[in-house]
Amino acid sequence: MNVSVALDIKKLQKGLGLSEKKIAYLHKRAATTTVRNLRTRISKDSLGVGPLRRKKVIKARILKAHAGIGIWVGLNPISAAEFRGVKQQTKGGVAFRGHFFKGAFRGRFKHDPKSVTRILRPGTERQIYEVLIPIEADARQYLEDIIRSLIPETFQKNFEHAVDALPHFWKASGSGSWRK
Repeated sequence: MNVSVALDIKKLQKGLGLSEKKIAYLHKRAATTTVRNLRTRISKDSLGVGPLRRKKVIKARILKAHAGIGIWVGLNPISAAEFRGVKQQTKGGVAFRGHFFKGAFRGRFKHDPKSVTRILRPGTERQIYEVLIPIEADARQYLEDIIRSLIPETFQKNFEHAVDALPHFWKASGSGSWRK
């Protein structure tokens, strides 16, 4: 998901009386703050995939882009043990969160706390695999509907805060006048 926020630099320069370099600085500062705000929002909302046991699972999937400003969100499947809810054992498998896993069973590994129940599936030669629950569809829907609509409003608010803070920052840095 790529989103860009266009600025009319000539209009801003005229309205604020700032140089192009300072406008670029304000833009970068507002964009960085917007990324930080959105990362926090995504983490708090659990990426829109439902109630999780640990928020750390989502935080590990949200990274700030190294080149430029952006957010990378991992949409790989998550272990069923990370979700809250009852895993129902049926005759043919396990039902959980609207999915049916044929041939699976509920169980725990040796090191698991008693409250964690996993969905396991037998593999070949005495191996047991943990079943993963896909989150990509729910997460994409959340990112498109909720986060994309928040970006312009959040950026605008952060840009206004950056403009308000510029005189204080410029005085503290000893760079002279903050205008032009």
